[in-house]
Formats: sequence, structure tokens, C-alpha cells
Amino acid sequence: MPKHQERVALWDNLKFILILFVVIGHFVDIYIEAPTFQSIFMFIYAVHMPLFILIAGFFHRDDKVAAKVAIYLVCGFLLKIFLHVTNLVLGWEIDFYLFTTNDISWFMFAMAAYILFTYLVRELNKKLILLIVFMVACFASYDNTMSDFLSWGRIVTFFPFYLLGSILNPNFFLRVKRHRWSYPAGIVIIALWGGCCYYFLEHIYKYRMMFTGHVPFSGLPFEGAGVLTRLFAMLLSAVLCIGWILLVPSGKIPLVSTWGQRTMQVYFWHFPILKVLLFYHFPDICQYAVLGKVWYLLAALLLTCLLSTPVFGFPTTHIQTYMMRRRRLRQKD
Repeated sequence: MPKHQERVALWDNLKFILILFVVIGHFVDIYIEAPTFQSIFMFIYAVHMPLFILIAGFFHRDDKVAAKVAIYLVCGFLLKIFLHVTNLVLGWEIDFYLFTTNDISWFMFAMAAYILFTYLVRELNKKLILLIVFMVACFASYDNTMSDFLSWGRIVTFFPFYLLGSILNPNFFLRVKRHRWSYPAGIVIIALWGGCCYYFLEHIYKYRMMFTGHVPFSGLPFEGAGVLTRLFAMLLSAVLCIGWILLVPSGKIPLVSTWGQRTMQVYFWHFPILKVLLFYHFPDICQYAVLGKVWYLLAALLLTCLLSTPVFGFPTTHIQTYMMRRRRLRQKD
């Protein structure tokens, strides 16, 4: 792919939808006892991180690697510290582990690892490497030591999507979307999965841990068929990724296309704010039947839109600017 190309609104549109899914997913997970929220959880978690990571892989470049890795590492550790400080301020006694990530900062560390690993294998046969990492991802959960240490469970599980993205040409999907059948196909794929999440919830909800990426098979009801379950979950996620790419408009959408360029700042801020809302018992509005749940989900939407505004660019935007500026200054020297 060319190094410089015009920004395509499709990917920004998708990124906004996906960061909205991230926020909604964390909101509903707090009140997960509600069957409606269990359906929403399955609908979201089967696709939001795989597609986020796939899109990141589309635009992987083997340049500025050190700066990019540094950006994600700094943001990751800063988020860990900020989350811990939030817990302390709220009076929640939670242990702090520097290299064990049981919070949302895992994504920052995973992105740093994906950029670095993909760079290291740049001279190798990427299709062969993809096959290897795919097999490792399928079998990794048989390791009972899989944990949040260094986020290695999630890194291994989701790495195939990033590497696949670095191999594929995103322009291929743009060409496919020109066909008349692409939009109806996207609707069918997403609608079928939505229907499964609603009508067959009691059968599929037990597989929720397959979409979180950091839990060993041991102790799960499908331990004996763990690798087949993981394989099916990854293939399902891949199909849903295609469905959302086909469904979402390619043209610019007012506000949405702009907000989709600021997903890192939303990711950084939403969870500490959610902790504060939890401290003040905001999720209790879900007890008020359907209306309470609707207001709760609307709050997730409003929070996502609010955090997408430039005022919340600190510190992620500043870190990105600083790291890239340092790189340019070093090149001049």
C-alpha cells in the first residue's frame, strides 16, 4: 500500500461505533445479571476488539516503530496508574501490580506488542506466520497458567487479527462495498447474530469467556472441546468483522467520522468515569424496568460523544504529539 493516502471515512465511522461498543460493553458488564444486557454483551464482545485490532493492522507501517510502541506503553502505564488513583480516591482497596494487567490498560500494551512483533517478522513469510499465530491462539488457553501477567493471554488471542490486517489491503473492502449486495449482506450477518444473542441466549452465553481472550479452558463447561470452541469463536468474529465493514457507510458522517479519529482518548477516560458513576450508584437506574435500562445505555452513548470532543484529548493526544516530535528532532540531528 502507498505510504501516504487520503483518509477513508469508513474506518473512522467504524472506529466510533467500536469505541461506543467498548463503552456500552463496560456499562452492561456492571449489571450483567439482566438477560437483556447479557444479549448486548455477547452481541458486542464477539466483534468489537477483533475489528478494532483488524483495522489497526490495516494501517500498520514498518516505520516510526519505536515512537508508536512508546506511545502505547506510556499511555498504558499512565492509565494503570490513573485507574489505581481513582480506586484510592473512591476508597476502594485494590492491589496495584505493575506488570499484571486486569484492567482495560491491556489494550495499550497489546497494541505495543502487535506493532513490535509485526515489525520483527516483516522479512518473513507473513502468511505462514499468520497460520502459526492462529494455531497458537487456538491452543493457548489449554495452558492453565494463562493470566493477565504482561497481558499475554489477550495478546496471543487477538494477535491473528492484527497480523491479518497487516496482510490484507483495506482497499479490497472498499471495492467490495461498491456492489449492491454488500449492504444487504452486512444487514443479514449482523441481524442473524443479533437474533442468536436474543433468542438463544441461554445456549450461547456460557461461551462469553471465549471473546475476552484471557481465560484458560480449565474449569469451563466446554474444556474438552476448547480448541474447537476457540476456532469457532475466532471464525465467528471474523465473519462479524466482515458484516460490520459491509454495513457501515463509507462516506463521511457528520461528527461520527471526526469522533472516530479520537478513540484513544475515549478509551483512556471512560472507565475511570464509569468507576465514579458506579461509586454514586448510577447503575441502579437499571432497576427501573425497561426505561431505566434505556437511560443507562443512553448515558453510555452520551459519555462516548462527550469524551470524543477535543477537550478530553489530554493526555493521549499530547503523548502522541510529544513522541512524534521527538522522533522528528532526532532525525534532524
